[in-house]
Amino acid sequence: DGARALAAAGVESTLARANEAVLAQFVLGRGITLEDPRLRLLIDPQTCGGLLVGVLASRLQDALRHLHAAGGVAAAIGVFGPGRADGALGELQLRAGAPGGVAGG
Repeated sequence: DGARALAAAGVESTLARANEAVLAQFVLGRGITLEDPRLRLLIDPQTCGGLLVGVLASRLQDALRHLHAAGGVAAAIGVFGPGRADGALGELQLRAGAPGGVAGG
């Protein structure tokens, strides 16, 4: 509780900037801004959890099944909307009340 408000106020760990630099290598020029407090939470090592993975929607159920079978804790937390004509990723829509305490919206 309160994580989004703290992220919006600029409160983050010292390692968040290093994670941001790595993320920027993958999203630079794709129209994604790191100013959204929800995205700031995804890169902060205190709140980002173990591993964030992008999976094609058509492979999601297979991926979740394999991760659960291996003893992992996994959940779909969001979806990217359709890509834009300029090649940028579509809007990231986080699922509200996703399993594992992840909240979007």
